[in-house]
Amino acid sequence: MAYTHRVVMLEKASRRLGVDTGLLFLGDYFVRSPALLQPLNAPSILRQVNKYDVIACEGAAVGYVVGIMKQMIKSGTLILYDIHGHIEDRLIGKTNPGLKSYYVYLQSQLMDKVAVKSSDCFVVASKRLKEVVVARGVPEEKVEIVLNGVDLDFFTPEEAVHAESHPHSF
Repeated sequence: MAYTHRVVMLEKASRRLGVDTGLLFLGDYFVRSPALLQPLNAPSILRQVNKYDVIACEGAAVGYVVGIMKQMIKSGTLILYDIHGHIEDRLIGKTNPGLKSYYVYLQSQLMDKVAVKSSDCFVVASKRLKEVVVARGVPEEKVEIVLNGVDLDFFTPEEAVHAESHPHSF
């Protein structure tokens, strides 16, 4: 849900600036799983993405699919990869070891490598994640930090008195 919110907010902000935008969800296409086979949806995806000058890839799966199709995407299109860090995949392997969790981990690592190699610029949600990405060989000037936000119409802070009385307050 947090990733979806991030994408929707990016789209809304872009539209306010007069940018023509569209959303593409890989789960809407014929080949949904495994993620490594999603490039088989290329003909349908290309009809969508070739309308735009910038493709914002929200996560490794989209970055992977766009990376595999990069030679088919119109020339001059900027590919932006929003790197989440794939912490979830690493945790799955540690908390639930087994063949399936190792497959998920290896799949995410492969998708991430393709996405990084084929992207023009990068967005991360923290300074620490930027350091990790730069240490992997991405030039620092190609990485921007965009902090996660919160929709204050949906989430509201607790009363300060209640928060201070909670043992794990911040």
